[in-house]
Amino acid sequence: MPGPGRPAIEKSGTPVQTGTNGGCTGLNPIADRQRRQSGTPVQGKADPIVKPGIGGQGLGVGDGAKTQHLLKKTELRSTNTAPHPSTLLRALVKRGSGAGGRGLGRSGENTKAKKPGIRGQGPGVREKRGSRKKRKATPLETLIKNYLSRQSFSEATLRGYRQRLERFLAFLKNAGARTPREITKAHINEYAASMEGLSDATRAAYLATLKTFFNRLASENLILGNPASFLRIPHVPALGPMPLTEKEMVRLLDAPDVGTILGLRDRAILETLYGTGMRVSELLALHLQDVNLADRTCFIRKGKGGKGRWAPLTEQACRFLGAYMERARSKLAAAKPTAHLFLCLSGKRLGEHNVRLICRRHAKRAGIVRPVWAHLLRHTAACHLLENGASLFHVQMFLGHALASTTERYTHVTRRHMMEAYRCHPRA
Repeated sequence: MPGPGRPAIEKSGTPVQTGTNGGCTGLNPIADRQRRQSGTPVQGKADPIVKPGIGGQGLGVGDGAKTQHLLKKTELRSTNTAPHPSTLLRALVKRGSGAGGRGLGRSGENTKAKKPGIRGQGPGVREKRGSRKKRKATPLETLIKNYLSRQSFSEATLRGYRQRLERFLAFLKNAGARTPREITKAHINEYAASMEGLSDATRAAYLATLKTFFNRLASENLILGNPASFLRIPHVPALGPMPLTEKEMVRLLDAPDVGTILGLRDRAILETLYGTGMRVSELLALHLQDVNLADRTCFIRKGKGGKGRWAPLTEQACRFLGAYMERARSKLAAAKPTAHLFLCLSGKRLGEHNVRLICRRHAKRAGIVRPVWAHLLRHTAACHLLENGASLFHVQMFLGHALASTTERYTHVTRRHMMEAYRCHPRA
């Protein structure tokens, strides 16, 4: 019987060759022990080399050529004794074999060197995007958020309120006030003084928003006293901007090149703004089905306060709207179909900044020196109606004003126009 230190002997007296073609391989201890006790090797294929998987199933699947090299090297070290599985395990770990060529520890853990952390924080796993904790809101920020969430304003009005209150928050942060009870009248006075360079209308809007905010906090007993109760809002005369003359309006409407897609679109926009007197937000909310060229009307679905109304279209507005929808809009909407009427080159709905640039570009081309914006065309349309004999009530309905006092701001232009005409009187 061969001992543990003797090679297995065949009946013919020749030693048994160990390796991968038969005999003891060292990878199956039970089979190796039976072969050593019996003294006869098993002919045929050797016990298959089990390639353990990942996650504690053994050594790990590594490079096949590297594993065979280690087996041969282990066999050459000792032809008398088969290597123990732990010996082969240590050899494989030392050589860095394993799952995908990565070094594995004794328990199958990945021992690959970890990448350094973020911004020199040392070794560690990189943070996942969005895993950082959000900054906790201050008491003032929470009050402003709750205050705005309870208001039934339009989106544009809420955006303006939020912008003005955020500016006040930035001022308080520099002044060292963190809570509502730390705000004093001195802070309000200093904040009002910091806006001396702004126009009266801008200062009035900022201070009126601030006073309304503190009045609400005081009415809900969220602050002990109202530090803005003494605040005086600058008086802004209810005068609109000087409208364009009829000659200037004709030059502006003729400025776009209607032979191009964008020029035809711009002409339709200018004709619609002047012909209907609608706001720029109402213009951008128009859909295809809102325009009825046969009846020469359009439906304004998103007016101020969420109120819709019908508006008449001029003959020129119908002409260029029809040409735009027939020749230009179909090409603009080819990339991205949408129901909105006025589109940009990418097929998306136009924005307010796009309309602002359109008015500015064509006013410069028309030779108009003073600034021109979309809302000025609304003022111009109302003033031209009053100058040509329209009643104040009809202009109120045309513009969609809820109060007649809002429309009366345009009468000062009519009075000025009347005084200029009165100079022709022989006794003037």
